[in-house]
Amino acid sequence: MSMNVLDAAFNTVNDYPGGAASLAPRIGKSGSTLAHEIKKQGSAKLGLEDAVKIMDMADNNAILEAMAEHRGCDVIPRLPDLDPASCTGKGLRLMFKEAGAFAEQVVEAEEDGRFTLNEIKAAERHWQRVTAQGGAVLRAMRAKHLLDFPDSSDPLISSGDAS
Repeated sequence: MSMNVLDAAFNTVNDYPGGAASLAPRIGKSGSTLAHEIKKQGSAKLGLEDAVKIMDMADNNAILEAMAEHRGCDVIPRLPDLDPASCTGKGLRLMFKEAGAFAEQVVEAEEDGRFTLNEIKAAERHWQRVTAQGGAVLRAMRAKHLLDFPDSSDPLISSGDAS
């Protein structure tokens, strides 16, 4: 069951040691203002920049994950960037190693004909590593492209095919 964004914000703030009173000054607000915003009292509304500050201070992605869930997306934490010179070989090997671990996890879990929550969570962790590793390979490819073609723009931003 997914959590709505305001519930995620409320829980993130209240789970922070000292709650709103402790977290609010760290993001430039008063405790009562933040408490009103996460409860949506009166005309108080939590802004996007403040939500980012809350997630950063609390080291908690629950608000982001609730937004992603609402939009039918997943949040995949990034892996450290790869050296552009070794992105294709090393990065792809690591990605396919994780893909194999994912497949093995699913096949083993399916042997008894049902999936436990622990088995699903383990498979999710493997799949997140596969996609995170793929993202690291793509970022390294973009970095290598910009090293090879310093006058070109980032291929993610430019229209059409980059050099």
